[in-house]
Amino acid sequence: MITQQQIDEISIWGGLKDFTRFVLSHCEHGGLPDYKKMDLLQVPKLVPNIWVWDLREFKSNGQILMNFSGRKIDDSWGFCLTGKDEKTIIKERYSSELENMKLNANIQAINNKCAIYKCFDEWYIHKDHKRQGNMESLFFPCSSDGKNVNWGIGCLIYQKQLMGAQQVIRMF
Repeated sequence: MITQQQIDEISIWGGLKDFTRFVLSHCEHGGLPDYKKMDLLQVPKLVPNIWVWDLREFKSNGQILMNFSGRKIDDSWGFCLTGKDEKTIIKERYSSELENMKLNANIQAINNKCAIYKCFDEWYIHKDHKRQGNMESLFFPCSSDGKNVNWGIGCLIYQKQLMGAQQVIRMF
């Protein structure tokens, strides 16, 4: 599992460092974090940048249900993602190679039960206008029983300025 030091060394945005500290505090014995024990009100400044996936049906039907999406995420996509299937959103609304690559990387992290960090300059949708900017994110698969992934929590930031970031996708 990922360590705080690894994120401190790689992350550009300080919010991901705080998010990592928060999530890792919900891991028992170095295992997966337990989303059901988390209280997002402990990190109120990060809530607009957080998303939560309900993965309880993922193994049986591949569904990735957006259980919660923060305001800044919804603003970047131009609509509320809560209650929608992530795969359907990508397929119907933003079927780009980049979005599919990000989704597939997260699916790999779920299957491998590991955290995934992503950072790169990209084109992204913001209120129906294309803009170029930097995206940095961190996603953790979560487990209530320490074995089966049933939730996932992530945090991301879209920044309008380019950071000159090389494309980075790193699993821990």
